[in-house]
Amino acid sequence: MSESLIKRATLELVGTFILITAATSVIVNGKVSFMGIALSPAIAVAIMIITIGPISGVHLNPAVSFAFLLAKRMWLKDFLAYVAAQILGSLLAALAIRLVFTQAVAGQFNNGVTSLAPGVTFLTGFIIETVLTFILVITIFIATDPHRNLTPHTIAISIAGVIVVQILAFGTTTGASFNPVRWLGPAVASGYFTNAALYLLSPFIGGALAVIAQRYLSSDPGHSPA
Repeated sequence: MSESLIKRATLELVGTFILITAATSVIVNGKVSFMGIALSPAIAVAIMIITIGPISGVHLNPAVSFAFLLAKRMWLKDFLAYVAAQILGSLLAALAIRLVFTQAVAGQFNNGVTSLAPGVTFLTGFIIETVLTFILVITIFIATDPHRNLTPHTIAISIAGVIVVQILAFGTTTGASFNPVRWLGPAVASGYFTNAALYLLSPFIGGALAVIAQRYLSSDPGHSPA
């Protein structure tokens, strides 16, 4: 593994740790408004895009990395390193939240793990999470298209805006995870594994569909891995 990849993977680990902490601590806290729950991870992502985005790309999501792999904007070895870092970052963040808030407090909220609301079927939740990931990934593709020359600040606002809107729209339905490690870390820390297939698989399908849509909508024949 090259020194460059080690540095980028390390940033993915730290970034994912920050994202999961931001997304779950506001839930476990129990005193933050729903708007605050939507804004916290979005602001964290926006800050990281501006600060470390030019170095690692700030994926923080295996489904995003998978989409970049399919779109030939990422090498396989980079993908594997990124996903490993994202998983580790998620697990460490979830365990940290459990320690900070104590097991009893964190247990009341299942460590902030995303879950289906009462009355929402597995199929409905699967479709929602797939569509949410699709929207996120295609937004990332469009915002980071090198031919558009958008500034990091503009990219950050675009992606953070999508995150806020999706959580506000579907947070009370599926938890608006659209990220396998957003579910995985808190699930392991809390021992709550209900609907695991939904939260682990649907984002990858949504990411793959976004790649297909982007190829169809764009006149750009594709990008070679950098």
